[in-house]
Amino acid sequence: MCLVNLRRSSIAAIQASELRWKRDPKLGDPRMALLSRLEGLPLGQRPESGIFRGDIFLHPELDFKLRFPRRWRHANAPQMVGAAEPRGKAFIYLAGDVPSGDPRRVADGWVRGRGREYGRVNM
Repeated sequence: MCLVNLRRSSIAAIQASELRWKRDPKLGDPRMALLSRLEGLPLGQRPESGIFRGDIFLHPELDFKLRFPRRWRHANAPQMVGAAEPRGKAFIYLAGDVPSGDPRRVADGWVRGRGREYGRVNM
């Protein structure tokens, strides 16, 4: 490294260590400003897309409910709702736009495409 660059680097490090942060009272409290911007934002599940209450999936817009097996991992997405057996040996899902064709081929295609999200897939 060049001696001039080393000197500049040392000077910059010294100057940086001497900088002190000071709140500007004109800007107000930044924490409160952030909290006020966050107030009212929806968190968690969106009821209009359906929600899980334990093992039961409720969809108020489409007016139906569906009970999944206990201890299965749940998933809710705009395209489907489903669950997977804890060890990944079984899946069940409900979708409004299921492709046409042989049900076994359709299910196998889903497992290949989306099933990995739910754990190990044994086919």
